[in-house]
Amino acid sequence: MKFLHFWTFLGIIFFLLSPIHSEEIHLKDGRVVYGKIEKKNRKYTVVSKNNRKKTFLNRDILRIKKSKKYKKPKTDPKNFQDFLNLCKDGNLKMVKSILQKNPSFLKKRNSYGDTALMVASDNGNLNLVRFFIQKKAGIDLANREGETPLMLATAGGYIEIVKFLIQNKAKVNLRNLDGENALFIATENGYIDIIHLLIQSDGNVNVKNRFRETPLMIACDKGRLDIVRKLIYHDANVNSRNSDRETPLMIAADKGFEEIVRILLYNDANVNYRNKFWWTALMMASYNGYTPIVKLLLKHDANVKFQNKNKQNALTMAMENKHTEIIDLLKSYGAGLPELR
Repeated sequence: MKFLHFWTFLGIIFFLLSPIHSEEIHLKDGRVVYGKIEKKNRKYTVVSKNNRKKTFLNRDILRIKKSKKYKKPKTDPKNFQDFLNLCKDGNLKMVKSILQKNPSFLKKRNSYGDTALMVASDNGNLNLVRFFIQKKAGIDLANREGETPLMLATAGGYIEIVKFLIQNKAKVNLRNLDGENALFIATENGYIDIIHLLIQSDGNVNVKNRFRETPLMIACDKGRLDIVRKLIYHDANVNSRNSDRETPLMIAADKGFEEIVRILLYNDANVNYRNKFWWTALMMASYNGYTPIVKLLLKHDANVKFQNKNKQNALTMAMENKHTEIIDLLKSYGAGLPELR
């Protein structure tokens, strides 16, 4: 009998220690974390395990999949988190049933400030979004990150939900805690169709985030010529500056995106603006060895004599990295070594 008790006890211990969790989070560094996803937005994922929560940046996550050891628990109709899980899964029938018994769940929030409408929008469940809007859910309410249902749907690329929310008078220019509106978020994620939709709905193309970056700067940084063209066509400021005093032209020149540099120059981008370290677009292109961009900038009267705070000019930068073609090109435009003082 004692022997039986021992194995029963041991079985209980193994059961308690076994990773019975809903997801496997595979990280890019090779680790696998078991846990339940509590929250997931476009920047990070919060995973709970043994009553502890850990946050992972989405860029560090390779993939997420259901754990084979996971058994979905029964839904408690009185549990708000269970209700939100149904919203995440898109279970319209169960959501309707529970909401009928618990109407307060429509406006209730979880610890992150998320409502049922936000969760449905974040997970692309259009039928639920329609149902919640019909029930007069707060269309412009924001969570603790300042994210609205429209922003969450935009971040996920759910264009039909974006359309529906806009048709139901969602405000397109509300901003999250980072200062980003839905159009900014669409640009970050490269969703040109959503960008077009938001612009048609009076989305502000010149909105600035907390780093004073604009959607045009983000598009230049990502090399999205199609988005750059669309934003400029709709009056994006080509000479706007971020907190480092960089312009879209500097960003494109530094990344080596020749066609974007060309279209910015064609649309009157100032070729001689300097950032807070006194670097110009010409210095950046010369330093990185982007010969075609250097040629473009010189043809648009880039100043070859400007120096940065370290008393370097475009020529010394090209010489430092042995870009011989650029060295000859700069000299042909009158560039010389800085005078020592």
